[in-house]
Amino acid sequence: MSLSRVTLSVLNISWTCTRHDLRTYFEKFGKVVRVNIPMNANGFNQQTAFVSMTGEKGFANKITTDYRVVDGTEV
Repeated sequence: MSLSRVTLSVLNISWTCTRHDLRTYFEKFGKVVRVNIPMNANGFNQQTAFVSMTGEKGFANKITTDYRVVDGTEV
């Protein structure tokens, strides 16, 4: 089995979205290696996250072809 690793940019996350929310959602597509949600100077997320994953070759195509809803927000 050939594995590949990708880092996805997840845009338009809700202000209340957590790393746990993203990890839980994206684990159904492959192994989540890391979730990063950058924060601004006031401690709020910048409505963007980065999810690093590994999975079978071509797994990222399944993720990026449709819109996804995480924490009630289309991302």
